[in-house]
Amino acid sequence: MRATILSALALSVSAAPAFAQWPAPLKAALDRSNSGAIYVFEITHNSSRDNADTGEVETETAYARVDFSKEEFKQITPAHLYDDSLPGSSFGALAALENQIEDGIWCTRFGENIPDKVEVLKETSRTITYGFTPKIPEDAGGPEKKIAKRMRAEITVSKNDPAVLAYSAKLSKPVTLFVVFKIKKIEQAVTCERAPDGRTYAARFTNAYDGAGGGQSGGNNGETNVTALYDTSGTLIAQLTN
Repeated sequence: MRATILSALALSVSAAPAFAQWPAPLKAALDRSNSGAIYVFEITHNSSRDNADTGEVETETAYARVDFSKEEFKQITPAHLYDDSLPGSSFGALAALENQIEDGIWCTRFGENIPDKVEVLKETSRTITYGFTPKIPEDAGGPEKKIAKRMRAEITVSKNDPAVLAYSAKLSKPVTLFVVFKIKKIEQAVTCERAPDGRTYAARFTNAYDGAGGGQSGGNNGETNVTALYDTSGTLIAQLTN
């Protein structure tokens, strides 16, 4: 149940639809090309989940480099394989990381979630934040549609040098599925940073989930951080602190 729900609510990773009638600043940010230099991202992923059987919280950590110049399924290298001074990674956390970044890391990927109708929540001289109810995926089943209708999302874009700066989504109120299973919380948030060429990538991603019913209970929490950026030759471009 939990895996199905979380996969259905994964942040959209497709390019912005060409037909969307968004406000000009939003459209400019989401239409930004992802073409450019290929980078290697050093990433740390931490996750925790409640074990219903033991009552304990189980944690897993992955340290890895992600190289998008490589073919699919060969992009992630556990950290200790390229530097034996670094710790090893748990298999589960590596698998979660792979699922999260399988369709890229650029922040324009969130466009498919956004309907034509958005509202301005906040505006400054440099940025605009829009609020909206995410679009329901065409292939969503009944439970996924029920959840999606109660999600509320926000996206922040820059006015100058248009780009996505942040994205978040959360469940506005609890939802009950299959009569007995109640989802209490779903929260996802992404903070984007600029690469040297101005494109923005998902530098920090957090997610939280809590639900109970039908003999299942507990929550999941995760946090993924880009800690360094390299070119494909291995030269350090930027060191990030989170």
